[in-house]
Amino acid sequence: MMSGAQFEMCNVDSTRDDLIEFYFDSSIASGGYGWIFTKGNGVANVGLGITGSDKKSAYESLLHFVKNCPATQNAQAVELNIGGDPVGGLVERIYDDNLMLCGDAAGQVNPIEGGGIILGMMGGMAAGKTAACAIKEGNFSKKRLKQYEVDFNKSMWGVVPKLPAVRDFVLSLSDEDFAKIVNAFKDEDLVNMDVKGFIKVFVTKLPRLSFKVIKLFKMFLPSF
Repeated sequence: MMSGAQFEMCNVDSTRDDLIEFYFDSSIASGGYGWIFTKGNGVANVGLGITGSDKKSAYESLLHFVKNCPATQNAQAVELNIGGDPVGGLVERIYDDNLMLCGDAAGQVNPIEGGGIILGMMGGMAAGKTAACAIKEGNFSKKRLKQYEVDFNKSMWGVVPKLPAVRDFVLSLSDEDFAKIVNAFKDEDLVNMDVKGFIKVFVTKLPRLSFKVIKLFKMFLPSF
């Protein structure tokens, strides 16, 4: 479980409203990251997510973040949101007799960055289609509702159960590792880069991390 806290703030000193900022720094958000999502006219969502291993609460970490971040030195909070984010991956089974789980209840949250809107919507869509067929047939057995899990996995190309492996890799990175990755890719043409180009950067510039990255790619792309 990841704990999250976010302020909506005004008078945020943002030089560009077409960019969002991420902060990968353990002193800001241990086991997670901080963010500034600009909305224009000096308004922004400023927040962070941390893992349960942090001694400070998410709210305490957020206060420390906005106090020390240059962009929020003169900003004022107008709204606060706090909550838990289930980033442990999909639950063992998302269906049973007369039951289908969607969204947070099913663990349909990206365990890498904590986003759940897209996965939850895809889960709801798949569950809705299965429910409609089940109602027509009058069959609500787990054998019938298993189709929901099949359709959901198909809609997400079967990658969701594998995402925790990527999360574990990200959590293994130090602040220095993140800095090296950013520096390695900052001058690369990311828009037109293919998988082989991505791997080449790791092999040539980040050899210590390249083995783990290649292993992850093979997990998602067996033919790689």
